[in-house]
This record gives sequence, structure tokens and C-alpha cells, in this order.
Amino acid sequence: MQKQQWISALVMALIMAMGLGAASANGPATLEEARALATERNVPVLIDFYATWCGPCKAFVRDTQQNAKVQAALQKVVLFKIDAEKDAGIPLAKAYRVSGFPTYVVMNEEGETIRQWMGYDAVGFVENLAEGLADPTTIDMRKERFKTAPTAADALALAKYHAAREEVQESFALYEQAYELNSDPDVDYSTEIFMVAYDGFRNDEVTKAQMVKAAERVLAWEGRSPADVIWIARYMTTVGRQENDYEIFVPFLKAAVSESENVADETIVKMRQGLMVDHALYVEKDIDAAIALRKERLPAGWEQNPDALNAFAWWCFENKVNLEEAEQMARNGVELAEPGSSKAMILDTLAEICNLRGSCKDAVLYIEMAIENDPDRQYFRNQRYRFQRELALQGE
Repeated sequence: MQKQQWISALVMALIMAMGLGAASANGPATLEEARALATERNVPVLIDFYATWCGPCKAFVRDTQQNAKVQAALQKVVLFKIDAEKDAGIPLAKAYRVSGFPTYVVMNEEGETIRQWMGYDAVGFVENLAEGLADPTTIDMRKERFKTAPTAADALALAKYHAAREEVQESFALYEQAYELNSDPDVDYSTEIFMVAYDGFRNDEVTKAQMVKAAERVLAWEGRSPADVIWIARYMTTVGRQENDYEIFVPFLKAAVSESENVADETIVKMRQGLMVDHALYVEKDIDAAIALRKERLPAGWEQNPDALNAFAWWCFENKVNLEEAEQMARNGVELAEPGSSKAMILDTLAEICNLRGSCKDAVLYIEMAIENDPDRQYFRNQRYRFQRELALQGE
């Protein structure tokens, strides 16, 4: 039995055993009912795995009532909505390896998956659904076809399928193939590749070098927008900090600030302002200007706000600048904070700064105090072990 057939059998078993009731009162109450309606109408089933807290899921609900293009697209399927975090939705989501919300699955009358993708915006939803309906090849058949006659369209569909199931390595490789196979100058997959690469990087499945290559592709794309470049700069800044390589994001910071310089859009202006601190620090190499800009972004009255003091102290620690003032800010935050988890976080910041400044004994002392304020958090115990080990290596 092939993998897709096994999944279909599992889904059918769940249907028979549990009924799989939907959370929506406006559509089929069960997946079994949805499949029966789909067979009657000779159209596929579209499963919408959602969560009640999910913003894009709520946007989809609004668009099903207000967006004419979304409404027209849904006329071609039977929509079955199910809360993936409740009752029967939990095992069904597990069967489809749902890793984020919303996740959409298009299935044929045999219960085999035709398309699966994650995330919602109206344009992307309509396009993904239209592509699935235009070529209702099952995922297993598409995989076999791709082996003998690879196309960008099949690579893209399979990449989205694996991405939705959090199979990052498979998705990343297929996105790369889609990029290489694509011959349409009006189509570009660089932003999609970058986001999949970033997900993989966070899970140690994609290397720093692959991240840089993916980011450079976005900058090479003629259709990029200032917002695209700003987001790339933000993500690459995170990558650089995690890798302790502060030079890899400099080209992207330069590009983001340059390409957004004369943009009037308020959202872009705010996004650009958020980059100016790092631009001053790493591009202009002006530490004083960076510190001043960072303080400007703190809320009014921040000197008496323990969380704001902690945010500034942590920024200094993270960037290894202004450590003397940062230590004092953290100490002030500790004094102002109420006992509990927030105070523990500030104590952790203080411990990190003291450790960085060469005072491992103080680091151990403050992380012990953090544990006293938040005894159930394992992170602080791990921190204590790290500081104690460094102290032992120093022979103290």
C-alpha cells in the first residue's frame, strides 16, 4: 500500500470511528458528509484546518463572506472546516501532519490528497486552489511524474505540500528545483525559498551559507518590493546574531535602508525605522548614534519601566556594546520589578552581562536569584549549569 493510500485509509478509519464533526455550522458537519456532497456535485473536498486564535484563519472566514474572488473559488469545492486543536480535529490534523494554521487540503473522491498548503491571503488562496483544480493529480502521482518529467509547476506543488507538513528539507530542495526549472520571467520563487530556508535554519536543517544564498536571490529579483528587502534584512539580522556573524547581514541592511529611503507608505516607513539602529551600529559603525536611536524607540518613562530597562540592557548585551550602562540598567530593572517570572528574566539579562564582562561569580549569583523567582523554568537551570561550568574552567 502506497503512503498516500495508507493516509486515505487512516482518514476513512477516523471518519467511521469518530464522525469527525466540524466546528462550522455553515457547512458539512462531518468529513464523511463533505465527501458525499463532493461526490454528488463531482467536485473535490477542501479541508480547512483552523485554530480559534489564528488571525489568518479569521481573515479567511471574513473573506468567505466578503471577498467575491474567494467566494467564487469556493463554489468549485465542498468546504469542510475543522478546528485542528479540538475533539476530532486533533487526530485528523495529526494524520495530515498539520504544522501551522490555516492548512488547506484538497482531496479527490477517493480521499487522496491533490494539494496541501499552509497560510492564508486571499490572492494566494485563490491561486493555490485554482492550480489544484486545474491539475487534480494526486500527490503520489505527481511525485512519480516529477521523477521522469520534472517541471517547475510540479516542484512548486510538492514543495508547498512538504512545507505544510513541516518536512523542511524536502520542501527546500523542491523549491530550489522549482527555481531552477522556472522559465517564466514574470514568476519568481525567491521569497518562498527564503522563508522555507529560514524555517529550516531555525531547526538546524539549513546552513548559514544556504540562508545567505536564499537572501541574495531575493535581492536579485527585479520584482522585489522595499517591504521584501526589509523583511530579508530583519531575518538575516537574526541569522547573523544566532551565528555570531555580524557581517553577513550588512549587505541586506544597506539594501533595505537604501531601497526604502524615499517610500511614503507609512508601514514601510515604520519598518525602515526599525532597521536604523542596526544600520547605525553595523553599517555606519557609529555606536553612539545606535545607542541614541535605540533609546528613542523605548516607551515614555522607560527609566522607571523594568521591562523597558531589560529590553535596552538585553540589546546592549546582544550587540556587545555599552555594557557598563547596560549592567546598571539591568540592576535598576531588578530593583523595580515585582517578584516572579519578569524579575527572573531581568536577572538572567544581568547574569549574562556580568558573565560577558568577566564576572562569572556574579553571573552564578544572579541566575540563582532568577531560579528563586521562577523555580519551574528549566532554562534558568541550564543557564546556571553553563555559568558554573565557565567559572570552573577559569579555576575560580
